[in-house]
Amino acid sequence: MKHLSEHEAHYQALMYQLLPQLYRSRDTQGDLQTFMALFGHELARIRSNMDQLWQDSYIDSCQEWVIPYIGDLVGTTILFNQGARNRADVKNTIHWRREKGTLAGLEDIAAEISGWGALAAEMFQELIWSQNLNHQRLQAIYALDISDGSKVDRVGTAFDSACRTVDIRSAQGTTGLYQIPNLGFWFWTIPSQPWVGADPVAAGNRRYFFHPLGRNQVLYAGGDKSTICASAGSNPADICSLHANDLPIRGRDFLDNASQYWGTDPGFSIYEDGILLCEPGSPIKTASIDPCVDFSELAALNGIVVADPDLFGAKNFRVNAVRLAAKTTIIDGSPSPLPVTPAGPFSNNYVVDGLNGHVDMPGNTYAKGLPWNPDQPDFHMPFMVVRIERLGADADFPECELILQSAIGEALLVFLPAVAGLAVGQEINFYVADDGSTYFAHATHDVGTVDLNPNSSFFGAFLPRHLARGASSQVRPRLGIRPLAHRKAVYRRLCCWDHDLQKPPASGEVAIDPERGRFVFPAGEEPTGKLTVSFRFAITGSIGAGPYFRDPLPAATLKVAKATAAPFRTIQAA
Repeated sequence: MKHLSEHEAHYQALMYQLLPQLYRSRDTQGDLQTFMALFGHELARIRSNMDQLWQDSYIDSCQEWVIPYIGDLVGTTILFNQGARNRADVKNTIHWRREKGTLAGLEDIAAEISGWGALAAEMFQELIWSQNLNHQRLQAIYALDISDGSKVDRVGTAFDSACRTVDIRSAQGTTGLYQIPNLGFWFWTIPSQPWVGADPVAAGNRRYFFHPLGRNQVLYAGGDKSTICASAGSNPADICSLHANDLPIRGRDFLDNASQYWGTDPGFSIYEDGILLCEPGSPIKTASIDPCVDFSELAALNGIVVADPDLFGAKNFRVNAVRLAAKTTIIDGSPSPLPVTPAGPFSNNYVVDGLNGHVDMPGNTYAKGLPWNPDQPDFHMPFMVVRIERLGADADFPECELILQSAIGEALLVFLPAVAGLAVGQEINFYVADDGSTYFAHATHDVGTVDLNPNSSFFGAFLPRHLARGASSQVRPRLGIRPLAHRKAVYRRLCCWDHDLQKPPASGEVAIDPERGRFVFPAGEEPTGKLTVSFRFAITGSIGAGPYFRDPLPAATLKVAKATAAPFRTIQAA
């Protein structure tokens, strides 16, 4: 049977519905409907053609064969046989003409047409200048200030700010470049690709390679840099230059601008149990009021991890991930969820229905709970609820942090408050927000003391007066330190691993060398959790298996997943 497009199905149904009921009632064999479907098919083709004509009026959405015609309208000549470059050329023609003759305009053209990272410079600006009192150029001095480590490290790079004497030779590469009429262009010609969630390789003595094959790897920066460069100061990182992209990270640049590279998508990261290992991380100023819905099923192993086990000593407690389900009623012999009441007690809408998993202290042993069942009927809710249960003689539950890990690889650092005077067998519940903040809940999610029970409205738990403990950031806390402290990512030249480091990392630091793709921990502070890394690497072509964007991909006809609302849980079932 021919698969109908959305437009075809719509117009075929519409044409038939427009007929008087008298004729439709007599169409018992469907012959009339089949006949009218022919007209619906043609109407759908006409509508699709009209839509495409509208899209072809704009350079961003037009078909590739239309690009030369739009280019002719603005008076530009197509230079390449590549749709992406041609589209950028035509799209920016008017803008570039307005910038004609300016350095910014030339750099813009070079970056857009080549598709590479680019930097342009007027070479007379980098020539030594005999100062004239009427026209002073204080930056054009004879001697470089060698006390300025940032400027010294830039010598010989695209960001070199040292001045030179005139080189009157014919221009070949950098030779003969430093002349008054010359312009210099620097390009980063190898694209970089992200590698997310890789397993670093231990080299012994607390030393690691970023690359999962245990070899040196220059870390690159690139991609969407708008967020990290929005607050760049007067001395921004290399990546924050206007058209810089896919560039290797210099060690000194990382030292001066760690926040632009560490823990960012354009840079690199190290994680322990899925949580960023060092600061600076994104600070959380105000606790979120949105429920955590990404943990409908916890991981089979280490679904709940205690961030600092030493806080519990010999205290015996159990922390459960509680499952909530929608209330149901029987309709035509099958269960059906009741409509959600937008006000009133939480228990009007949901009931406790088993556990997602639990961890027992002090052994920190994790047990998997009920699996998420995406098959119908299943009315479990993805809202994360954490329950504390006293098991031993200790009545005081300490302030602590837990790491939730979902079956699909997500991780969240949850901030639990201290709870004093728990009776034997007593339980206390907390709703978890999407930033890790926790809010008081009642064991039955019903009426009770207002500070411990959110029953004022739908999702009333997520109100400031019910806040149990706000999250500070999604950065792994250091063990045994209160108030919370975090590791710091610092730069070191880790070139000679066959000898002891001349300046080993201090306590609370992680030494990283982005030019070699190495990192090392201080003595006695190697993480005990699972380490993963994310970084960017340069590759000349999208060949073989890799994190490349592949387009077009066929549309999915069946969805298979264990932890999402897919129709099937296994490929065999599909």
